[in-house]
Amino acid sequence: MGKVQETGSLIPSLDGSNLSYEFEKERITNPNETDNSVVIKNVDERKKVPDNLEYLDDFYDKITGTSGTAFRDKNTGKIIVSYTGTNLDGNAGEDIYADASGIFLGTGFHYKPAFEFYEKLAEKYGSENLIPTGHSLGGNVAMRVALRYNSKMAIVYNPAPLYMKGIQIKISPIVSQNINQINEDIANYTGRIVRIVAKNDPLTNTSENSNGVFVGDKFTLPILSGHGLDLIVENAKQVAKILRIINAEEQLVSTIEMVSSRMQSLKKRKRSFANSNSISLEGVTSSQLIYLDAMQAQTLSEGLINVSTSSLELIEHSGEGTQYKAQSLYDSLTNSNLGLSLSPDELLSAFAEAGVHYDSIVGEISRRCSDKEKEVRNIVDAFNRLKTNLDTGIQALIEKDKELENMFTLEG
Repeated sequence: MGKVQETGSLIPSLDGSNLSYEFEKERITNPNETDNSVVIKNVDERKKVPDNLEYLDDFYDKITGTSGTAFRDKNTGKIIVSYTGTNLDGNAGEDIYADASGIFLGTGFHYKPAFEFYEKLAEKYGSENLIPTGHSLGGNVAMRVALRYNSKMAIVYNPAPLYMKGIQIKISPIVSQNINQINEDIANYTGRIVRIVAKNDPLTNTSENSNGVFVGDKFTLPILSGHGLDLIVENAKQVAKILRIINAEEQLVSTIEMVSSRMQSLKKRKRSFANSNSISLEGVTSSQLIYLDAMQAQTLSEGLINVSTSSLELIEHSGEGTQYKAQSLYDSLTNSNLGLSLSPDELLSAFAEAGVHYDSIVGEISRRCSDKEKEVRNIVDAFNRLKTNLDTGIQALIEKDKELENMFTLEG
């Protein structure tokens, strides 16, 4: 037995995306089962429901084939809303129709049940706590849900595109309305969507080459796992990579929230100072002004460090994906499927004469990625130096001002 059956990956979005298939199978196979504990037991016998996930709810819409499962991440309290992909072992007919009509033709008819499930969970647990996720067709649904409700974050794996640009002929108002609404929601979206794909995922590669429309930050895993998730779950190195990506993305979201929250608190503190002082500059004392400015500077410097550090981590992962793509492009140069009678070496020689060679493709991309990482690393170092200088300056002021010292003591 492997990790899929024994522990899962312990990454909530990855395990949730993988498990949603099993819950859908249960609802199709045993439609009259009302005891959720029986459903969970049956699922757990095939694929482990990890110890860090608590089952909350699930749904299956027979008409569209859309389904999903909700879990609570026991470590964070966040609600993982996992939508199911094309389930060839379950409702293959409905899912293939959803792929063809909902995505390829752009009708989006399969979204309504997913929206209703999300709204139900948002009402019960709070929309700010929901994280849409999914694989394949489920990734398509999760992206669409995130856009529709402006979710803070969504995480999708080898997702199908939102629609195929230029493929759909606007044969009905339904198609036009769906595409226009998606584009409007993309323009207004303020959250973060993380798109994780295997480098040889056929759905991703085919869709991107056919003008498929995706959203979010794409990260390519250097694994030949095809389209499924089991091989990713079983690969400890790739699980660790996904975890680093998600942690960096989450830090970006939490940092923005942290800075906003602290700034609001400082505004309240300034009003409190003003209300407690009878006569002073702008309603606060000079020491209080120094304190407020210092706290604001510390908050911003901390935020800048967090954002730049997370960005560096993400740029490194994104750069790896870009280099994989460059390597694949170079490898394709020796593909003689063009009807030519040249050997691979002869093809490479011909390309080299035209200035197209390993260094001009892979080497150049690698150098550019390295330069970008170095640039961001320098920014991280600069922000760290800034914070050190700020802390040193604030400490010097505190040593000279008893009132200021008392305020920082209370803050600590």
